[in-house]
Amino acid sequence: METNESIIPTGKYIARIVEEECIGCTLCIKACPFDAIIGASKHLHTVVIQNCTGCKLCLPPCPVDCIVLDNNTKYTEACKDLSQQEQSDLKKTFAVFSRENKKRRDKRLEDAMQAKQAAFERKKKELLKR
Repeated sequence: METNESIIPTGKYIARIVEEECIGCTLCIKACPFDAIIGASKHLHTVVIQNCTGCKLCLPPCPVDCIVLDNNTKYTEACKDLSQQEQSDLKKTFAVFSRENKKRRDKRLEDAMQAKQAAFERKKKELLKR
């Protein structure tokens, strides 16, 4: 069985949340297409390093700029041994992976929204019967 480390391509950077500055807005969680950030509303968030690809999509939505990018030493070491062609091929693979992962995430979010809407409609119908 494959681990996340072998499934998710790793980027040059890894995001890190400065916990003292995080206000728990959840905008970074919503922005991350790899589910690499976990946390709850008004609580501290943290980055799951194994899932972070360094795509930087979590940076713009953060209202307090509490996300910083650290150099990924695994990436630096791995790239030393790769030719330009191999690096180019990996970038193409990453792009495809990113699009597919976004589709899966969007589908999960859509399913969750439909479930909430259905629950709301049931509750509404129940209240109107009274």
